[in-house]
Amino acid sequence: MLYLVITMVITFAILEIKKIREERSWKDLLVALFLILAAFLYSIEIHFNLSFLPNPNRILFFVKPAGDAFMKLLGLS
Repeated sequence: MLYLVITMVITFAILEIKKIREERSWKDLLVALFLILAAFLYSIEIHFNLSFLPNPNRILFFVKPAGDAFMKLLGLS
């Protein structure tokens, strides 16, 4: 599992980061690197059975009421 995550990160770096850097899209590059870093850290945490990152379910517990209210405001639910 860990090898798969490492392979995906390296593949993304080879295919996308060079193109984004040449276009000087620094915001896109930072967002992509943040998401990859978060996914990589969660993968390491699961692989080694650690618990140093917050549980995503706890975060969703606090954000869900605001999301539901926003969806209701837009008339999507």
